[in-house]
Amino acid sequence: MQSDAERGRSGGRPWIAGIVAASAVGFVALGARDQRSAEGAEVAVPARAVPRPDVIVVAVDGLGPRDLGVFGGDLAATPVMDELVRASVVYSDAYAPSPWASEALRQTLTGRYRDSDDAPPTLVDELGYLAYRSAFVPAHERHLAAVDGGENAIEFDARPEPLGLDDPAGALADAVAGAAVAWLGVGEQPSLLVVTFADPRPPHHRYPGLVAEADRPYGGPARAGLEHDDLLRTAPTFEPDDRDRLAALHASEVAAVDVALGKILRAAEERRATPPHVVLLGLRAPALGREGRYGLVPSLAPEDLRVPLAIRFSPPLTGSGAAPLTGVLDLPVSLVDVGPTLVDALGRDARLDLDGRSIFPGARLPDRSLHAVTTRGVRAAVALFGLRAIELACDPPRAAVHARRPSDEPVPALSWTAVSAPGLRDEELRSALSSWMAEAGIASIDETSELRAAPLDPIESDR
Repeated sequence: MQSDAERGRSGGRPWIAGIVAASAVGFVALGARDQRSAEGAEVAVPARAVPRPDVIVVAVDGLGPRDLGVFGGDLAATPVMDELVRASVVYSDAYAPSPWASEALRQTLTGRYRDSDDAPPTLVDELGYLAYRSAFVPAHERHLAAVDGGENAIEFDARPEPLGLDDPAGALADAVAGAAVAWLGVGEQPSLLVVTFADPRPPHHRYPGLVAEADRPYGGPARAGLEHDDLLRTAPTFEPDDRDRLAALHASEVAAVDVALGKILRAAEERRATPPHVVLLGLRAPALGREGRYGLVPSLAPEDLRVPLAIRFSPPLTGSGAAPLTGVLDLPVSLVDVGPTLVDALGRDARLDLDGRSIFPGARLPDRSLHAVTTRGVRAAVALFGLRAIELACDPPRAAVHARRPSDEPVPALSWTAVSAPGLRDEELRSALSSWMAEAGIASIDETSELRAAPLDPIESDR
C-alpha cells in the first residue's frame, strides 16, 4: 500500500481537443487524506460529509475506442457514453489482461491475472466490508463463468438474470438494463452493481432505428443472425459493402448499449443524493468492423489487448463546489487495476497482495510490467514494459518483440508494431516473462526453458 507521502502526480496530457479540459488532472479527495495538486503541492482535504456513493461497473464485451462518438467514431450513436467519458478520468493506455472477455472480467473483479489458492478478497468482498450490497447482471452465459469458480466463486448478494440470457447472442441490452434498474430499487444502502453487455458480434441482435446504415436493404452474407462459424468461413470473400454492413451492425449494437446505459445511470442518480462512481470499460477489442478483424481469434499482441477505460469519480462533497475529476492519463494500466482503484477512491487502502494497483489520480505507481495471459485455445502470455513488449507462446515455443511508435491517429496516441531487431533489454524481458509464466502455472519448467531459448522473431499474422 502506498503511503500518503508517497502519493504524487501520475501525469496526463491532452488527448483530443474538446474532450477534456486540461492535460493535468485536477485532484479532489474522497476521504480525509492529504492529496497533491496537479503541481505536486499538498492541499488540505476536508473529511467526507456524504454517504458513500454507489459503484457501477459497466463492462462491454467487444467495445473499442472508435465505437464512441467522442473519439471520432463515424458510425457512433453514443451520446450517453460520450457524456460519461467527458466527465471521467480516461485511461488512454489501458489493456485487457486476457484476450477472452470472461477471463478479463474475472481478472477485473479479482485484481489478479490468475486465481490462486490463497484467494484474497475480491472487489465484491472489499466493498462488502463497507456495508455495500452487490449484484451482478450478466448479458451472456459466458459472463456467468467469470464469477463462478467453485471454491473461488465471486459471491455477489444477487445475480439477476435478464430475459434472453441463454440466447446465442446474449440478452437484449434493454433486458439487461431492466434487470439492473429493478435491483437498484430506491433504498439508501450503498450498492455495487456490475453489469455486462453481450459482445456485438454474430449472431447479431437486430436493433432497428439506431444506426441508419444497419437498416438499409442488403442481400450479402454479412447479415444479422450470421453464425460465428459461417462468418469465419465467408469473411475471406467479403467485399467492401459486406465489411460496411458488419461495421454498421456492430455500431447499432453499441448504440443499443448506450441507450441501456442511460437508463441505468438515471436510475442510479435518482435513488440517492450522492452521485455514483461509474466505470466504463471494454473487455476485449472489437471482433468486427472496418479494421479487418472478423471473428474471435485470441491474440495477445499488445495492440489487440488495448481497451477503453474511463472512470467517473463521484465528487467528494455535495454542494462543496469541488470540481470533478476529469482528464486523460496516458499511464499504462490494466483492467486488474480497476478494483484497487475503486477501493482507494472509497478511502480504503488498496491491497498489496494483488497484481492490480490503484491508479486513482495522484497515486504514484512503482515501475512494473503489465501482463496478459490465457490458456484457452493457446497457452501464451505478454509482458508490456515501457516502450517494449514481449509476447510468448507455448507449443511450439515462439516469441515476438513489439515496440511502441507514435501514430498520427488521435486514438490510440501510441500504437504497437512487431519488430525483428531485439536488443539486450528484450532478452531480459523475455527471461522475466518466462519465469512469470512458470510461476503463473501456464507452462511447465521444460516449456519455460524452451521459451527462454526461443528465437525472438515477429509472429506473422494478418493483423
